[in-house]
Amino acid sequence: MKKDYPNMFKPLRIRGKTLKNRIEVAPISVFDLDTTPERHPSERDMQFFRMRAMGGAAIVTLGDCIVHPTGEDSGLLGSPKILAANVDNLPFLTRIADEIHRYGALASIELNHAGMLRASEGVQAWGPDYINFDETPTIAPLSDQSASDEPVYRKGEVLYMTEEMIETVVEAFGRAAEQSKICGFDMAMIHAGHGWLIHQFLSPTTNHRTDRFGGSIENRCRLLLMIIDRMRRYCGEDYIIEVRMSGTEYVDGGFTLKDAVEFAKLMDGKADIVHVSACNFYFPETECLMVPGVFDDEGHNLYLAEEIKKHLKHTYVASVGAHRTPKTIEKILADGTVDIISVCRAVNADPMFVNKLKRGQENEIRPCLRCNKCIADYQTRITKCAINPTLDRPEDVVMPLLPATPKKVLIAGGGPGGLEAAIVARERGHEVILCEKTGALGGLLRYARKVPFKRETVQFVDHLINKAARMGVDIRLNTEVTAELVQAIDPDFTIAAVGSRALIPGIKGVEKACPIMDMYDGKVQVGQKVAIVGGGLAGTEAAIDLAAEGRDVVLVEMGTDIARDANSIHKPQMMRKIATLGDKLTILRSTACSEITDEGIVCTDKEGKPLTIEADTVILSTGMVPLTETADALEEPSRDFRMIGDCKKPRQIAEAIREGYDAAMEI
Repeated sequence: MKKDYPNMFKPLRIRGKTLKNRIEVAPISVFDLDTTPERHPSERDMQFFRMRAMGGAAIVTLGDCIVHPTGEDSGLLGSPKILAANVDNLPFLTRIADEIHRYGALASIELNHAGMLRASEGVQAWGPDYINFDETPTIAPLSDQSASDEPVYRKGEVLYMTEEMIETVVEAFGRAAEQSKICGFDMAMIHAGHGWLIHQFLSPTTNHRTDRFGGSIENRCRLLLMIIDRMRRYCGEDYIIEVRMSGTEYVDGGFTLKDAVEFAKLMDGKADIVHVSACNFYFPETECLMVPGVFDDEGHNLYLAEEIKKHLKHTYVASVGAHRTPKTIEKILADGTVDIISVCRAVNADPMFVNKLKRGQENEIRPCLRCNKCIADYQTRITKCAINPTLDRPEDVVMPLLPATPKKVLIAGGGPGGLEAAIVARERGHEVILCEKTGALGGLLRYARKVPFKRETVQFVDHLINKAARMGVDIRLNTEVTAELVQAIDPDFTIAAVGSRALIPGIKGVEKACPIMDMYDGKVQVGQKVAIVGGGLAGTEAAIDLAAEGRDVVLVEMGTDIARDANSIHKPQMMRKIATLGDKLTILRSTACSEITDEGIVCTDKEGKPLTIEADTVILSTGMVPLTETADALEEPSRDFRMIGDCKKPRQIAEAIREGYDAAMEI
């Protein structure tokens, strides 16, 4: 397959070092650090970066390492972070660099300072301007947002950075880079984007200085250029320096692509790679454009890097943000749009992404959903993937264990959990029989085939189905697993993944409504005027889809907000999409449906007043009921048994995949 991607696998020489291909694994933070002041990375961290290097990329980046104690950010996304210049971390950083080097990748370390985003109650921060957040409320980044959807305002004080304080930070970047080189890192990425300290100096929204660090493009870029020069002085001519920057802030009054081009031109020949992202954490509403989701095109921010590259003569350009499809990546590189593609979510979903392409196994790649669970889960300080249950368990990848004795495994249910269990059990050498009650695999995810913005989900379902078949799983459609069938097959291990059914509420006239899955299964003709009862994630996405088709949709939700089960990145992306639908979608919060009629629905608003909504079609999205009793009936005739997925409790795809994986690993 390497020959099918000649531009992706074309080597690149920078400062005497060879990038074996044009794929960079974007920086990812380490949160599960030992609880010591030194911020020691753990053994799992070592294996995590080994796993990323195993995948075949040219560069693997250790993310978000802090150069100075004043540079740690606050909030749920905050400390502990690796203190890059702490000498006690020398052996740990050396191990990470060594693990990356095992597979011929270059080891990179991202160096950062939070600046004003350190400010919190009782904590002073450093920044380009003085700010007292206690007197001037400013909404914090989404990492600080509460589960109640109420705004969380940053607290504390930001100190105006004097020349001496600026010199302290410049020196800290230089010494951190120097230590990283001692540890074996080939390069460093200076984080000058996303609203951190250097970005705060670049941006006119946060930099109002009148000295040599404020005002003009050249002055606002001075701190960054000083850091590049200091790192070059300490690390020498053979050390690669990459600068991560935002190509635009996507906010009124912020710097634009035109400004970013000028910043990049000032770095031309000084930085070796300019890594172009977008947005500013200081404005939480922009975060969902930093990591484009299903409502935006792949490579949504590519145009920023493309324009910047046109103006550079000596520095290479990398693009980051929703790059996931191999053929699209190859075309970008073939066209010369950029020099390097940086990926994160694609290798979260499948760490072996690059090597599978190299070895002709493109159809084996587990496709990223762009659901952003991996980003949203930063709040837990453990990075998880909805469809890759080994992302936070790298030891399962780098040191896999096979069962001592192959067994016969029976799986009841062909949804995502059942399919994942079948694949993993087969990979481990077991004989696997998967029975699906209906005539099609995929479970509730079959709805994705009817929703345009769920194309990534369709790709993933097809991946599971095709892989199970290729691996020799005995798939039996239109076959319900009963106690009698369990006795007849006599498996060593039975896995129940029988799913759930629609919850039908006790509303007068409910028989006139259509459960949401019946709509997706084509059992009802949807009219022009649609009322959806239930504003959870499923109901909200259905409302968006139908309104985008041109129907007049009213979404009714009893609670105070919609899609509360969406993660903190996907939710803002949904709200952005809803804002584009105008009067085609009306959302009624704190409103309860009391009756369904031939003409529509009757509701009660939050003040107790009756409200009638006309509708040709009424869709129920009021939840699911687990088929626990159906699953329980399979346990008694089974020698060994495990229940997974929605028949335990209806949840999202991540839980089904993880439980399917865990069940298969138990056998």
